[in-house]
Amino acid sequence: SGKLRRDRGPPQPRGVASLPAMTADFLIGMGCCVLAGVFFGTNYLPLKQVDCGDGFFFAAAMSLGILAVGAVVNFALSTGPVYESAEFYPLAMLGGMSWMLGNLMTPTIIKRLGLGLGLTVWDLSNMILGWATGSFGLFGVQKELVSHPWWNRIGLALCCLSLVFFAQAG
Repeated sequence: SGKLRRDRGPPQPRGVASLPAMTADFLIGMGCCVLAGVFFGTNYLPLKQVDCGDGFFFAAAMSLGILAVGAVVNFALSTGPVYESAEFYPLAMLGGMSWMLGNLMTPTIIKRLGLGLGLTVWDLSNMILGWATGSFGLFGVQKELVSHPWWNRIGLALCCLSLVFFAQAG
């Protein structure tokens, strides 16, 4: 067969992505993190300028916005007709409910602690809960084993220490 064969190196084991694919995935992931950081960092800025009262209207508006985006994503992920929904996860409702309760407290927290410290406490609590979920296998999530658990715990302690320094600076 007179076709020219390009040498692609040794065959990759099954389930292992090639380096260009991993690099592309890494760059896409980092880009999404930057995009999420910019938009998540700016969605609470109007609270600093406008009196939101007790936070119920803010929580309702945030919940309706999340519902609208969720509906668009749901219909985008469905494979059948538009009236058929993607798979539904009831436990995700509990996460959404707790997130909404956090949004209910956001105006009060920002008024009392300020935007920087309030969001830092919020983010640190999210990070600690995420770390504990992966480290201890909470909420039915499979426990993640790390190669150097002490480095993992030192990183968590440094994040907690950064909140102390951040609070002292203000």
